[in-house]
Amino acid sequence: MTGVKKNIITILFIWMIPLVLWSQLTNIKDSLTLLSTNFSEPDEMIAEALRISKECEDTNSEKALQYADLAYNLSENQKNTQGKIHSLLQLGNIYFLRSDYNEAMESALKSRELAINFQMEKETGNSLILIGRVYFELNSYDKSSEMFFESLKLFEKINDKAGIAESMGYVGNLFYTQKQYEKALDYLNKALELAKQIGNLKLISKQLNNIAVVYLDLKNYDTALVFLNESLLIEEQLGNTLSQGIKIFNIGFAELKQGKYDKAIHSFSHALVLYSKLDNQLQMASCYLAFGQCYYEIDSIWKSVGFFSEALKTGMDNNYFMVIYRAANSLHGIYLEQNDTITAYRYSVIESIAKDSLTAAKNESMISKFELQYRYEKVEYEKQLAQQAKNTLYVIVFISLVSGLVILTLLFSRHRIKAKKIAIEKLSIEKELGFKNKELTIHLMSLIKNSEMMADVSKNLIEIGKGAKTAETKSALAKVGHKISHSSGDKIWKEFSTRFQEVHAGFYESLLQKYPDLSQNELKLCAFLRLNMSSKDISELTGQRIPTLENARYRLRKKLGISNSDVNLVTFLSQI
Repeated sequence: MTGVKKNIITILFIWMIPLVLWSQLTNIKDSLTLLSTNFSEPDEMIAEALRISKECEDTNSEKALQYADLAYNLSENQKNTQGKIHSLLQLGNIYFLRSDYNEAMESALKSRELAINFQMEKETGNSLILIGRVYFELNSYDKSSEMFFESLKLFEKINDKAGIAESMGYVGNLFYTQKQYEKALDYLNKALELAKQIGNLKLISKQLNNIAVVYLDLKNYDTALVFLNESLLIEEQLGNTLSQGIKIFNIGFAELKQGKYDKAIHSFSHALVLYSKLDNQLQMASCYLAFGQCYYEIDSIWKSVGFFSEALKTGMDNNYFMVIYRAANSLHGIYLEQNDTITAYRYSVIESIAKDSLTAAKNESMISKFELQYRYEKVEYEKQLAQQAKNTLYVIVFISLVSGLVILTLLFSRHRIKAKKIAIEKLSIEKELGFKNKELTIHLMSLIKNSEMMADVSKNLIEIGKGAKTAETKSALAKVGHKISHSSGDKIWKEFSTRFQEVHAGFYESLLQKYPDLSQNELKLCAFLRLNMSSKDISELTGQRIPTLENARYRLRKKLGISNSDVNLVTFLSQI
């Protein structure tokens, strides 16, 4: 029979899965249809989905989750980074309100990573706050403190007063949990002042309530009531039912502590009506416990028992172990006072079981805390590794660039040194060539002088020969004179050619290779011009008339193929 039941349950479960999925898909489809009817642009649909999600997050978490998820999917499809980050933050906030801290942390970490990558500092700050809130709920105050102060620093950097106020409020709550009331009030009052400056009513109400809670702990109930009533007026203006209920409940708690039981009962009744509208079972159970305490204080024992019993039932129906424990503990004490030990014992057993469940839940919370811390530290470690890899790459690139720059600088310096060396060598060669040309010219002048002297000797010999008495003497002296004159000219040219070739090696060969039709006289003229000698200088050396030399230069230009150009003959020859 048991096996049959198990099979039936399995079959029903299998059939239920597609029904549940179909229901979810239908809800999403309906929501999308509703949005597309009123909005044509995807960005507008994303903004509206987020607005609806935030509007109903306190009253209908399922609907809030559905619209936040829809906004996320739309953002991902449209590659809308800002919409995606805001959707993740909203999803994280809803999961947080549903006490699903794993999912809340997952959404917060994703939103922070995206926000950092796209340098969206405000969204990064909001992600840090969400991470801090998760750690705060898991009693990991060191981590939550780190997140809240990091977000505060970031919001101060961008001068986001709403973000600063939010962060300061959470820092104030941290000091409150450590019973550092003075510091808590300092941060909370600063947060309240900033919220008032920017006119953010929701944030003002939040900080007013936080300050009131501190004063409740300090047993300064009159001051607490001032802040609570001010906060309540704002929540009524905003139309936030859940927040109104919380404020009214806190007012009732302060009145209970003051011994104003009738007022307290009236406040708790008002809060219960609001919680009942929302079907918020946990808050309703808190009201039943508060009623029980009020009626116990005014010795209306059985009314007290009735409300504690209702709280116990609600707690057991919803597995609210803290409610079960407090209700059972109160009932145990009342029945002991009434000497009903059997009933007292029954509630004592329930109390003990609830206590064990609370311990187990606490242990589970600790496990969740360590798991979240492990996951967070793993993500941070992976980020550090990625950053280290990036830094290493940057260092390698930097070193490569510096090395390349050094190499280029060295090559450039080497090139400059080489160019400078070549320039110096060229200058030195030019100087040496100029000196040799000068020396060659001087030597040529010397040869010419000697030639002139020899010509005079030859001329004198011929003149002497004319006056000789015998024909043989005449003939001999004339032959000697002519021979001296002829050999002197040949010797001069031969010696000049030798010295010229030493200075300008290969000049004649290159010239004849390119222009083989040049005559000896033209080669001589080229040599003189290569020494940069003017027609006047050449005329003095050779005894030729200047017009004759000019004609010779013109014929030479024709042979060299530059007669119809503006090329300087001396420059042309110097390049050969």
